[in-house]
Amino acid sequence: AVMGKEGMNFPIHLGVTEAGDGEDGRIKSALGIGALLADGLGDTIRVSLSEEPEAEIPVARKLVDYISLLKNHPYIPATEAEGFDYLSPSRRKTKAVRNIGGENFPVVIAFRTEGCKETNPSFPPEYIYAGRALPEIPESGVEYILDADVWKGEANTWPECKDGF
Repeated sequence: AVMGKEGMNFPIHLGVTEAGDGEDGRIKSALGIGALLADGLGDTIRVSLSEEPEAEIPVARKLVDYISLLKNHPYIPATEAEGFDYLSPSRRKTKAVRNIGGENFPVVIAFRTEGCKETNPSFPPEYIYAGRALPEIPESGVEYILDADVWKGEANTWPECKDGF
């Protein structure tokens, strides 16, 4: 604001340096740069991944394309989250269903469709979302979530609930 009053109108460059590679790098770039662009900040962007430079251009293009779509979007006013305090957040009361909700600790659900098999060893999943088919060799000690329309009640599997049902 002060710079604008003093006639110093300089472009603001946005970027996340060495955001990483693969999906992680793209997510970090989208969050870091996208949040500022969505707030109307920034004149130029640079996506910096830990991969070949050619991989950065499509990510930047998608960010710009998405923000461009929002240009003529009607304003949606924020609503206050009643009872929520940003300075001391607390868990919402929920009903426990097996090991999820209630007083249980949060569970980790890994996304494993289309051949994705990455897992953070620090956070082994309690559940694996496998989409439309179980893997040929299921992992032991893990339960699987399948799309509801293909779920047949196999041992250690659960249907994916959509729309809360």
